[in-house]
Amino acid sequence: MKYSIKVAPLYIYFAGPFTPDTVIDFWRMTWQYDIKQIVMLTNLIEGSTIKCLRYWPQDEDDFGPLHVKTEDEELYESHAVRTFQLQKGEEKRSVTQFHFTAWPDKGVPDDVMSVLNFREEVVKHCNYEEHGPMIVHCSAGIGRTGTFIALDYLLREGSSGPKIDVINCVSKMRQQRVCVIQTLVSFKL
Repeated sequence: MKYSIKVAPLYIYFAGPFTPDTVIDFWRMTWQYDIKQIVMLTNLIEGSTIKCLRYWPQDEDDFGPLHVKTEDEELYESHAVRTFQLQKGEEKRSVTQFHFTAWPDKGVPDDVMSVLNFREEVVKHCNYEEHGPMIVHCSAGIGRTGTFIALDYLLREGSSGPKIDVINCVSKMRQQRVCVIQTLVSFKL
């Protein structure tokens, strides 16, 4: 398999699904880890390059052993919020996807505040103590994914004390996922 996941206490770094088999793997992982939130940081197509398959159905569909139904979709200027119902046998679960659409691959958004506002939208719906990890993915699962995870982690760290340690944060992340936060411009974000 060409993709990998690394589990941290709060996040699963993930490369966006890129084949029908990895779409099934994605939904199986979502079920297995009892995921409540998915943060998607890539568009399906950027330029002329496919970055991620559309892994959610327009209405509803089966993915391996799971039935996935799109229950709601809210579109905003720089992001979308979708709610899915996953079903396996008689058991049903709800998953919310937060899809940021204004972050170019290997770059940063034109409006950095849009990333902070998006992160606040995610945090509003997330109880870190009660929920399992959230899936965070872009196309490769290292650049935008790593930057978002570091941003979220450091903002939470900063709210609980007077200091944040960016170098230590990135170093620990790179122990879990090599090459996380790819570019200097992302690091400066």
